[in-house]
Amino acid sequence: MSLRYKYKLAQKIISRQRPLDSKGLERICMEIRKAEDDLLTASRDIIKKCIYGCEGICCRNIHIDDIITQWDFVFILTLHNEMSDRISKCIANENLLFASDCVFLENGQGPCIFPDNSRPQVCLTTFCGDEEPIRKEIFHVNSKFYKLQWFVLAARLRACICFPGVFFGANKGKYKASRKLVQDLLERFDQLWKMK
Repeated sequence: MSLRYKYKLAQKIISRQRPLDSKGLERICMEIRKAEDDLLTASRDIIKKCIYGCEGICCRNIHIDDIITQWDFVFILTLHNEMSDRISKCIANENLLFASDCVFLENGQGPCIFPDNSRPQVCLTTFCGDEEPIRKEIFHVNSKFYKLQWFVLAARLRACICFPGVFFGANKGKYKASRKLVQDLLERFDQLWKMK
């Protein structure tokens, strides 16, 4: 997969959300941003070491496609839709065959074009130093991204319930058991989200 494909997939995911689901998506992305803020606060010393010691070597000579997912793009575009043109221009510079510097570095050198508290998951949760003091904050960011993925899946299931003719054919009565199962799954997902 290329970044371009993941980016277009993220745009589709966002554009296909129903109004109520869009609000939920935005709420979850705000939770991710808060979790990233907490991680940045807790990891100040480690990040100083990254900036002044390593000088951003983790952004150099990489396969960016292995690092950034469509969920990162969903998160960033939901909160910063104004960045879509800039992201598209950066993606045009992607090298699919060889390792290269991150395409999202300002002028190819840095810093990152994304806001500090709205960065891709792997970029904020991976450190070359000792992560033990911030393990809880890293887990929190990862769990929020996981929640985002489940939310999108649940939104698709909700669409199946709201528009059963599209997914189950014209005979709605024939699929009542399937619809009931989907409704039960959605209720369980909602209960899990309210717990976190």
